[in-house]
Amino acid sequence: MERLLTPFLFLKKKETERIDWVEPFTTFVSRIYGNSIDIDDEIKNFNSLRDNMLGADDTNSGKNVIYSYYGQLDYLSFRFPTGGNGIDIAFEWKDSLSKGDSWYKQSSLAFERACVLFNLAGLLSRLAATHTTRYTVQDYKQAANYLQCASGIFKMIRESFLHAPGNDFDSQFLLGIHHLLLAQAQECVLGHMSMSKMSSSLAAKIANSAASLYESSVRAFESMEPSTNTFFVSLASAKNQTLEGIACYLMAQSCKQESKYGLAIGFYNKAKSKLQAGQKSFSWLKPDPDFIHKQSTTEYTNYLSTFIKDNLKNSLSSTEKDNDFVFHEPVVREAELPQIQSLQALPYLTLDRLYSGKESAKSVVGEDLFKAFVPSAITTAISLYSEETAKLYRSEQEEVERQNTQLATVFASLDIEHLQELTRSDSSSSALPKELADARAKLLNENFQEAFQMLKDKPTQLKRILIQSESELDKESLENSKMSSRFGAAWTLSPSQVFASPFRQQIHSFFQDLEKAAVIDKAILQQYNSIKEDIETLCDINKMDTLFGSAAVSLMESSNVPNLLDLPDDNTELEREMKIQLDLLEELQVRVQKLVPSREATLKTLQEKCLHDDISEPLMQNSNKNESSIAIEQLFAQQLKKFDPMRNRLHGSYRQQQLLLGEMRNAVQKLKQNPNFIRKLESYTQSFTKNKDLSVRLLSSAITANAIAEGTSNGLNYYRSLEERIGDFDSKLKNRLLSRRKEGAQCLANMTSNNPSHLSSNMRNLHL
Repeated sequence: MERLLTPFLFLKKKETERIDWVEPFTTFVSRIYGNSIDIDDEIKNFNSLRDNMLGADDTNSGKNVIYSYYGQLDYLSFRFPTGGNGIDIAFEWKDSLSKGDSWYKQSSLAFERACVLFNLAGLLSRLAATHTTRYTVQDYKQAANYLQCASGIFKMIRESFLHAPGNDFDSQFLLGIHHLLLAQAQECVLGHMSMSKMSSSLAAKIANSAASLYESSVRAFESMEPSTNTFFVSLASAKNQTLEGIACYLMAQSCKQESKYGLAIGFYNKAKSKLQAGQKSFSWLKPDPDFIHKQSTTEYTNYLSTFIKDNLKNSLSSTEKDNDFVFHEPVVREAELPQIQSLQALPYLTLDRLYSGKESAKSVVGEDLFKAFVPSAITTAISLYSEETAKLYRSEQEEVERQNTQLATVFASLDIEHLQELTRSDSSSSALPKELADARAKLLNENFQEAFQMLKDKPTQLKRILIQSESELDKESLENSKMSSRFGAAWTLSPSQVFASPFRQQIHSFFQDLEKAAVIDKAILQQYNSIKEDIETLCDINKMDTLFGSAAVSLMESSNVPNLLDLPDDNTELEREMKIQLDLLEELQVRVQKLVPSREATLKTLQEKCLHDDISEPLMQNSNKNESSIAIEQLFAQQLKKFDPMRNRLHGSYRQQQLLLGEMRNAVQKLKQNPNFIRKLESYTQSFTKNKDLSVRLLSSAITANAIAEGTSNGLNYYRSLEERIGDFDSKLKNRLLSRRKEGAQCLANMTSNNPSHLSSNMRNLHL
């Protein structure tokens, strides 16, 4: 059955002249962007792609070479104009249907793209024709895929490049080739089915679909000029007749399997007439080697003749015999035969289906060679889109802040920590306010006496160093004065006053700093002495228990509150319920608090994605006017949908927060209605009221004490800094004094070089 497939048509390659992209491209870039931009390598690579495309062979590698150049052409069309004020270059291509010297020359980049697409589709048709001669399942599948893509490409050329010159770009020719190649794809399905257990009825429908497509291509070719359509009309007509005959033969087989012998004989007779007409049409066909293999048509004509004489006539004869002797069904005449339904097994495929996925296609094309050049219109659109993403992020950020503020407000109004403190304390415990307890906890780690002692010792140590420095300066001044009095003008060492002046000024400045610090230290100490008793009280656990515990005990005695061990069963149940509500509150609080870092992380991710979202490629693809182009607002809306998962996550956290806060409010309400809780609250309130003045005073003292602790820490840090500066100063002074004494010794040596007898006595006056 696979041998019944008709010879496959293919398209020959369009010829073109070699052109040089480098010079006109470089000129355009220099004119528009200046000489500061260097893209010589990119232009040369682009020029090489076209040269490689010219030599592409009929293999998958050749397909990749052509598609790579087309992809870069597509990128180029978004960024640079050609002709006129654009890149001054012309493309020259030959009409593939013309037998003469019909060349067409245009500066339009669309013309170049259309011709490259034509060659890509032609290569696919040649690959398909080669695969169908191998008669394997895998080859039929591959051929069908090539034909689907080629058919889709010719449809794309017809609809997108309306003004391309030449007979091979005639709208009717492109339409006819589109239908013819798609019909050949259906034949590949028949070839595949013939190698497996196929359903004759289903195969008949597919064959009839192919015949209909061939008929459509005949009508399209007949609308062309007679000088160019003869071969294509003849071939498409022969294919149409043959596929109609194959459809009838397969339907006859199906009817015979269903024991519908009268109908089967009718379809056999029609198949015979159609196949004979097809065989005659193929025998008269003058095959053009540019579009079909001559050998395949000759072999096919012979095989079709043999099939009609042997297979078809034998099948018809045996069916008529069975009908005459067994079934006795009336034979249905050809005019009365039911119409065979058509089933198109394969659709045409668009260019983006040529490879399995966008990533595969992009890997073939490679990176956009000129991606650094973004058209001004695209730049404006990118800016507008950035505003949209910023607006989206700000709205979500504001909502997150609003939800976090609401959460903090609800927590503050419920005062859960205070409720926990109340419900977990018994009536005999101290009623120490939380603020006071927190301030007291900070004081327990402070050692004020040690800090004050260090504030006292440090200045004393520093003053001792400064006094020693003054003493060294005085000693040097006295020695210099003695030598000057003894030798007069012969003593050339500079006066001590000039040498010591900057050092004495620095010492004076240090003493002033110490005096100012002492004033502050005294104030801190006075402030501490004023609250010393309160600080000692706060740090003494026994005193605090005495002050606050006694109030609670007296309240318990005055209100006759029973001990929990003496509570009746009802009160025990109330206590248990109170604990349940408290545990529930804690659980809900933990769950709702976890929402905050989670949505903050989601918001951060949203911000990063908004900042780095690049839609330049979708914008440029959309700017190329075709059937898939949409309004810029629609494109923005489509692109912004990529943020929906993160936004949905945020909105889900908002809903969860509302549910959890509702449960917390209910739990707090039940807790506050519990009689035991009410009793604890009254006890706590009365205790706090009685100790209010004491609590306020101690809290004030605790706050002041913490401030004093911070002040002493800052003071000690200041003294450490001052100690470092004074140490550096002292080291510098000692070095200068040593140098000055060496200078004095040198001066004395110079004076006494002529009188050695005085050298020993005078040297004793210098302390080296």
